Amino acid sequence: SSGVLGGWEKNVVVKTMRVETQTAAIRYMSTSAGTEVSETISLSALELKIPLQDDFVLPGAVFTVGGYELVTDTNGNVLRGWDVDTGAGVTVGNLDVAAGCAIVSYNDIRTYISSLTTSVTALLAGVGAGAAVDSVVFRTAASPLRPSGMQFQARRASDGALMLAESDNAGDISGTFQSDDRDDALPQPGTSIYGGAYQMTIVQPSYTSGDAGGTVESDIGLVEIIFDDPVLLATLTYNAVAYKTIPQDPDKLGVDPVKLPSDGRVPIYKDGYKLQIHNTQDISVASPVAGQVINCGRTDLTHVFVTGDNGHYLAFDQFTADLAAGTVTLADPLNLVDTDGTSLPTPLTVAHRISQRVVCTQAGIDGTLQLNLQLTQDYPADTSYVSGFVDLGDIGSRVYNLFDQKVDEAGLFKDTLVGDPASATYDDLNYPILVSNYGAVEDRWKLKFTGSESFECHSEQRGLIGTGNINADFSPINPMNGQPYLTIYAAGFGAGWVNSNIIRFNTEAASAPIWAIRSVTPSNTPVADDEVYIELTGSAD
Repeated sequence: SSGVLGGWEKNVVVKTMRVETQTAAIRYMSTSAGTEVSETISLSALELKIPLQDDFVLPGAVFTVGGYELVTDTNGNVLRGWDVDTGAGVTVGNLDVAAGCAIVSYNDIRTYISSLTTSVTALLAGVGAGAAVDSVVFRTAASPLRPSGMQFQARRASDGALMLAESDNAGDISGTFQSDDRDDALPQPGTSIYGGAYQMTIVQPSYTSGDAGGTVESDIGLVEIIFDDPVLLATLTYNAVAYKTIPQDPDKLGVDPVKLPSDGRVPIYKDGYKLQIHNTQDISVASPVAGQVINCGRTDLTHVFVTGDNGHYLAFDQFTADLAAGTVTLADPLNLVDTDGTSLPTPLTVAHRISQRVVCTQAGIDGTLQLNLQLTQDYPADTSYVSGFVDLGDIGSRVYNLFDQKVDEAGLFKDTLVGDPASATYDDLNYPILVSNYGAVEDRWKLKFTGSESFECHSEQRGLIGTGNINADFSPINPMNGQPYLTIYAAGFGAGWVNSNIIRFNTEAASAPIWAIRSVTPSNTPVADDEVYIELTGSAD
């Protein structure tokens, strides 16, 4: 016989069995006529259990009951009247993803169906708990990422062993499966309609132990991992640090941030930059003696420095260096004094350096630099450095744009004649103004006559430097080094100078401007040692 709406069915089976036991408990049903009873079932309590698949199913299934279409959404709800444009519908049940069936309220759909015949239009089913994969490619939720320290975890499909992997500074991923950390039951989000959490069934093929490897493109957050042993995709998780750019105030920054990269990071080196590869090592000389030869242990040095225990330099006339041979010879007799003539405490430290100038042909975002030349010496990785090399070309001090003017314009230093020239003139052909690389500065000058023989020397950058007379050579002193800014010879003046005449000229220093910007990494902890060295190197004719 059949039950209400065909929801159940009873069949009578006759079977003979033999029981051999001392104590038996037997339950039986009488064959006599039963008593007829009736029970009223509320339509709201009546549910239809509609089988969709014998195994794990994913939300998004589409099926029909009595010709009426029902849809499941991403949250596992069963909807009727689903609108393809708005995604809205009326909830009439839910999806049991683990059991592979839909539980639908009969009362909510009874007026729309003509029978209890069901059919599946579309669904996505899992294999056991979910398919095992041996590689993945995905994008992270945010980017750009910090290249190092990105962590990954997943469970191996064969035995639930935990895979741990991590990325390095180059964006390379490596990891291994932990055989001592296994999981046989992997709970899933949500609660089954029968109570308790969903359990992910682990497919049990046999795999050997293995590793995982891959790459992270940190600038766009693209991850690729390849597993030696397949893992369950649902168990894959990652942990990463993403950077977020905060708008900068151009007034405080000093430059227009629009010109900076979107992530705020400015590369130290770019393709085509000149670089200096260098390595400096120290030798301690506890008891220096006159004439002592110190072997640095390597040849073709570029620099040698000798300092005392207080960090001051040993006077340069107290040693000689053979850079090609890699030796330092102390003077004989030896006077341990610094460059100011002050006694120098021991031990002495001999710092010797090797270096090579190269051109960067490619600067990678991971910090890798490709060079145009093969390095000719060994540079230990832990003590060698790469420095930016600014080629200043040929530099030297000089005087240029010299002319005389009849009337001075107070406070102005124009590079062209204003008005008429003076009646007198300075003979710079036979008595050129003398400047040295040591004392000259970048500036514009004028000698303003206060009488027929006396004058004032004015600098555009430094103001009134001093006063002079045409009957004596004039050499104002640069207070920074005690050397003359310039020397003007008395023989070049001649006669005919009057009050308010000026001699205008410019000087160029044996130097070049270097723009240095300090970049500080944000941190709550102060940096204990923060310093930078700017070194000028060159040769003189």
